[in-house]
Amino acid sequence: MSMPTLYVPDAQLEIGADGTTVETVLANIMLSVAMQEYALAHIINAKGEEIQMFSDPANPMLCEITMEDYDHMSDSIRTLLISVEDYECTLSKKLMLTMSAACENENSTETVNCPQWPDDDCGTTAEVPEVP
Repeated sequence: MSMPTLYVPDAQLEIGADGTTVETVLANIMLSVAMQEYALAHIINAKGEEIQMFSDPANPMLCEITMEDYDHMSDSIRTLLISVEDYECTLSKKLMLTMSAACENENSTETVNCPQWPDDDCGTTAEVPEVP
């Protein structure tokens, strides 16, 4: 499976003392959120491919897979998804703060639609729950 590409304009990555604007910095922060989301998508996709390989009837090692292997796979998936959920919450907060800063920017040359953000703390999960 080939990896998709993410277009990153070079001009947005240049931050210097001369000519750096608030808009450029905010755009770079939003770009970083997009790149992190892109990376998370690849991690989740890789885990999905691992599950497919694990359960593929054409896999010659399928007969050697034990219930402990399935339990380990299940725990691995659960841990990954909880970690991704927590990280998504962090990225969401980062994006909300960035958009709020863009709304408050008095010198902005662009009109920004300022949404009302929910007071959601994302309900982060500190540990992986045990499976009976």
